[in-house]
Amino acid sequence: MSAAPSALTIGRPDQLKALGHPLRLRVLEVLGESGEQLTNRQLAQRLGVDPGHLHFHVRMLLSAGLVWDEALTGLD
Repeated sequence: MSAAPSALTIGRPDQLKALGHPLRLRVLEVLGESGEQLTNRQLAQRLGVDPGHLHFHVRMLLSAGLVWDEALTGLD
């Protein structure tokens, strides 16, 4: 697996849409600050949200290419 880039260029509509929700921004913030791999359940616990609700938002970030599978584990 390749390493995540240190900076992203945001230009696709799906990327901009993914950034349009406060919870998704918080996900990016937590992952960026922690620098560790987290399961969906661990991430939900840190954010204080339901794992099922978070799963939808994480999938949007994955689809937009804003997070990588290396940062998240156990999404099923």
